[in-house]
Amino acid sequence: MKGKKLDALIAEAKAEREPSAVRDLDWDAIEARVTRRIEDEPHAATEPRAAMDPLARDRTRRNLVRGATLALAIAATAIIYVRRQAAEHPGATGPAVATTETPALAALEASSFTGGELHVGGALAQPGFTIHEGDALSVAKGRASLERAGAVSWLIEPDDDGVAARARVTSAGKPLVLSLEHGAIEAQVTPVKEGEAFAVDVATLSGVVRIAVHGTHLRVARAGDRVVVDLTEGVIAIGVAPKHGMTTGTSVTAPAHVELDARDLATLRIDDAPAVVRAPIPLGEPATAAAASAAAPHASVAAAAPATPPKPSAKVDAPKPPAKVPARDAIIAAVRQCAGSHAKSSGAVRVTVTSELTLTLAPTGEVKLAKFSPPLPPEVQTCAAATIYKTRVDEHTAASGTLSVPLEFSY
Repeated sequence: MKGKKLDALIAEAKAEREPSAVRDLDWDAIEARVTRRIEDEPHAATEPRAAMDPLARDRTRRNLVRGATLALAIAATAIIYVRRQAAEHPGATGPAVATTETPALAALEASSFTGGELHVGGALAQPGFTIHEGDALSVAKGRASLERAGAVSWLIEPDDDGVAARARVTSAGKPLVLSLEHGAIEAQVTPVKEGEAFAVDVATLSGVVRIAVHGTHLRVARAGDRVVVDLTEGVIAIGVAPKHGMTTGTSVTAPAHVELDARDLATLRIDDAPAVVRAPIPLGEPATAAAASAAAPHASVAAAAPATPPKPSAKVDAPKPPAKVPARDAIIAAVRQCAGSHAKSSGAVRVTVTSELTLTLAPTGEVKLAKFSPPLPPEVQTCAAATIYKTRVDEHTAASGTLSVPLEFSY
């Protein structure tokens, strides 16, 4: 009988508080509760409560309480000791190893470690390990390669200063967002039709700067608050990290070498001279190119001769090139079309757009930088950028270095 009561008391004491918080237990409260339980329970028929000596009853109560609390303390101490042993001695034969069974937050989208020497939360990761939201990544030497199939291939490595690279996975969904603390991240990103596929955040005391990617090859390096971006393909947006939606800010097109102090976006400087852009590290090809390559069989360069000579076809006139549209008009038309196609209002509501697009031009007439003031919806700016950065102005306009395009239309 005593053994069963002691077990019940221990179970009740455990339910009161978890052993992991044993140091914070309110022992007086536990003793009071156990005492009330003892007083409420009838004693065995062989020892009626009314006939029991008060001193004996008090001694019995104290013994039971002390026995229960002592057993709980021993159990809690054992658990703390085991946990401490696991933390201080992760393995008898080598460093701690992160495996696919490591407890972590569920991965929203698989991004797997493929090679190099990567530590996740201080533990050495093995190839095939899946990166999860909240994971702390570090690379002390060499580089670690990771891949999300069909979406992005990326690496993390120490920058030229040799200090270990550190980053954290702030979003494992879409987009994949990495917060870079030190070192460099380089990525080959498959273009997406809408939204952002990949982003690198740089957090400072002043806020968070985001380098957002729709489809490109870029490298982002950070040392302190100094950030260097080398863009070899595509278009990126650099601005304040949004709480929701897409990143608005400065659009940059390849090739470009960008430097800034992350505490102040006004310090952003862009150099589009190919000679100053860091050469890219070969990474995975975009999904479209990879799929096309896999689908197409390796064929001989020489084509087989036809069995009979083909008959000469009728002469077909080459299509006439379309009439050249002035750069300003082409850009306005593109913005208007993008705004209309992304309109979210009902047909009964008429929306008026008023903004000014400022273009920074290269001497050759190409657009180096485009900025809307005030900004248009991110999806409209992204859509229009495809036309804006393909536009080439005449030499006379390019000589001025900038071009302002007022925008005012309704849809």
